[in-house]
Amino acid sequence: MKLAKKFAFFLAGGCIALGLLLCVSAMAAMNFDFGRLKVTANALPTEEKTYSVDSPFSYISVDSINSQVRFLPSKDENCQVVCSENKDLTHTVTVENDTLTLQQQDHQKWYNHIGFFLDEMEIIIYLPQRTYERLAVSTSSGNIFVSSDFSFETAQLETDSGEVRFSADVSEELSVYSASGSVQITQVHPQTLNVQTLSGDLCVSEIQCGYFSAQSTSGALSLADVACTDLVAENISGETLLSRFTASNSIQITSISGDIDVKECDAASLQLESTSGDVFGTLLTPKIFLTHTASGDVNVQQAAEGGTCEITTISGDIHFE
Repeated sequence: MKLAKKFAFFLAGGCIALGLLLCVSAMAAMNFDFGRLKVTANALPTEEKTYSVDSPFSYISVDSINSQVRFLPSKDENCQVVCSENKDLTHTVTVENDTLTLQQQDHQKWYNHIGFFLDEMEIIIYLPQRTYERLAVSTSSGNIFVSSDFSFETAQLETDSGEVRFSADVSEELSVYSASGSVQITQVHPQTLNVQTLSGDLCVSEIQCGYFSAQSTSGALSLADVACTDLVAENISGETLLSRFTASNSIQITSISGDIDVKECDAASLQLESTSGDVFGTLLTPKIFLTHTASGDVNVQQAAEGGTCEITTISGDIHFE
């Protein structure tokens, strides 16, 4: 190899090493809080702008790009929307057809989206009522926070990389989707609960619902203190953990490489399947175990009567006390 090429390789390697060192130093200065890194438009100065809403509404629709969306009770009988804005990122707030609609308007050039900025833009919606019919919130990178001060008939939340924290009551259907952000749902009682994440973790606790569907590709599923009629959970490579989870009808969990851990759980019937992950736990009532494994170990407490618990693995172990 010619001397010039060797020098070029060494120079490139030195630049990469220097870049990594600078990145690690910057993150250390922020205590490795990766949530503070946002690809946003906040290079320009921002200011708060308040929108007053005079018309009543029963439906709420919010479409945000990168602002965090938060719902709080109003201190009076009026609805107000407080937004962080700059000249390139503005909002429209309207009430039509009984629907409060908020849309974030992005007037930036494409190159304004390149870079890392530490500011975080926010939308705070102060609601005068406690009960509404429908809530729909969509963000690209902004977090979504809905407190227990409110209740809805239906709620639909979608985000690409933002986090979701939801504790408002829902009477009919609650649907949550997150690509990479984590999701936490607590103290809700919907008839139907549908939650899907790709790489973000899902944590659900203190829930009473009817049909419950939970899907993840690589994030962990943690479901605790839940009572439902049926659970269908699918997880490709993340761990699935159930604690004090009961279903009046059935529990079905499918995994490829993630472990399945059920502690103090029960259902009329259980069907647990993992290709290479282990399946283990404790059940509240005796069960007739139907186990299938190619190379894993099996250790279960077989009962003469009771509901069925069918467990299938290829190489994973099966252990139930």
